[in-house]
Amino acid sequence: MTGRRLLVVCGEPLGARMAGPAIRAVELARVVAAGGAEVTIAAPAGEGAPPLGGGVSRVPLSAASLRRELKQVDSVLCGANLMGRFPVIARADVPVAVDLYDPVLLEAAELYRDAPPAVAGATLAAAAANLRLEVARADVLFCASERQRELWLGALRAASRLTIEAYRDDPSLGDLCRVMPFGVPEGWATRAAAPVLRGVHPGIGPDDVVAIWGGGLHEWFAPELVVEATAQLAAELPALRLVFRGSAPPNRALQPHGAADRARAAAEAAGILDRNVFLLEGWVPYERRGAYLAEADIGVSAHRDTAETRYAWRTRLLDYAWARLPVAATSGDALSERLAAAGAAELAAPGDVAGFAAAMRALATDAARRQRAVDGAAAVAEELRWPRVAAPLVDWVARPTRTADAVSPLAAGAGQLRMYAAKGWHTLREEGPAATVRRAGRYRDRA
Repeated sequence: MTGRRLLVVCGEPLGARMAGPAIRAVELARVVAAGGAEVTIAAPAGEGAPPLGGGVSRVPLSAASLRRELKQVDSVLCGANLMGRFPVIARADVPVAVDLYDPVLLEAAELYRDAPPAVAGATLAAAAANLRLEVARADVLFCASERQRELWLGALRAASRLTIEAYRDDPSLGDLCRVMPFGVPEGWATRAAAPVLRGVHPGIGPDDVVAIWGGGLHEWFAPELVVEATAQLAAELPALRLVFRGSAPPNRALQPHGAADRARAAAEAAGILDRNVFLLEGWVPYERRGAYLAEADIGVSAHRDTAETRYAWRTRLLDYAWARLPVAATSGDALSERLAAAGAAELAAPGDVAGFAAAMRALATDAARRQRAVDGAAAVAEELRWPRVAAPLVDWVARPTRTADAVSPLAAGAGQLRMYAAKGWHTLREEGPAATVRRAGRYRDRA
C-alpha cells in the first residue's frame, strides 16, 4: 500500500478531547498509515494536540482545503452527514467511501423530537437529503455491524444501486457495503500513577463500588434509569457510587443535551446527588480515559427503546470491554447483546429500573459472576482491536475503485440551507439577534 494517499473527512474537532467520530477518524488513520499510506484528516481543530501518530496530518475542514486535498489523494473516507455541507466531495473524480457507522438520521430524530416543528422538520429533511446523496455517490459504504448493513443495503436499493448486474457479480453485495466496527486500542486500560477518582473526588472513597458511565449524555440515552436503579440500591449497597464521566460534549458548536439535566434531576429527587451519584464536569482527554475506567468496577449504559437503539454501535460499551469491566446495560443494540453472549454483560429491558438494579447488584456482589464478566469483556475486546476491524478499509485503500457516477449534490445543499434558515429564524424569534449571531458563530467551520 506504500505511496497511497487517503483523505479522511471528519466533522468533529480533533484535539486532546474527542467525541466518537473524531476518535474513529484518528484510529482508522493511524492503522492505514501504519500500512505505509499517507493519511490526511480534514477536521476542525479542538483544544490541545490530537494523538495523530506518524504518517497522519490534519488540515482545516473547509471547502478550500478540501478542494486542494482532493487533487492530491487517491481515495477519500467521508464521515456521515458531511457531503451536503461540502458538495465538492460528491463531485470529486476520486473513489469515495462513506462511513455510516453512526446512524445520524435516527439520532437526529431523537435529538429533535421535542423541537419546534419547523426546526425538527428542516433538520430531518437535511439529514435525509445528505443520506440520499451519500448512498448515491459512495463507491463503498462502511458500517459497524451486520444489523446496520441490512439497513444500508435497503438504502442502496432505494437509490437503485443494487442492480441485477451487481447482484450477479457479487451475490453477497459485500463490495458495496462492508462491515467495519468501531474498535478498541491495543493493550488494556490501566490505572494512572496517581488516582483520578478514588480518594480524589469528594465522596468517592478508595473502597467504594464505582459504576461508571463513560461517554456523552445524548438525548437518546436514559441516564435517569441508572440513577433510579442506584437509588433503589443505595440502602442495600451504601458504598455504591455512580459516576458520569463528562456531561458536556467536546464540540462547542453543539448544544448540551437534556439527558444530563434528567440525570441530575433524578439524583436530586432521590436525595443521592453528590452522595451516590456524581456528574463530572468537562470531557476527559482521550488518552486519559483509560485511567478513569481502570478505577471503576462496573460500566453502565441505558437507552430508550427506539429505532436508533436497534442500529446503534455503543462505543462506550467498547471502552468497557477494553477496560475489562463487567457491564450493566439495557438491551436492544447489537453490541450489548454481543457482550451478553460472551458473559460480559447483564442486561435489562429499556425502562426496567428494577431489572437494571438487579443487574448492577449481581455484578457488584457476586465475585464469580464478576470474573466471568471480566473474562468475557476481554474476549470481545480482543476480537475488536483497531488493526483487525480496520482491515476492510486498509484493503480498499490499497485498491480503491469507482463504482458510482458523480451525482448532483444540489438537493442536499438546498436541504442544508433550509435547515440553517429554520434554526436561525427560530433563534432570532425566541432569543433575539445577539443569540442568533452567537450560535451562527459556533456553526462556522473552525480551523
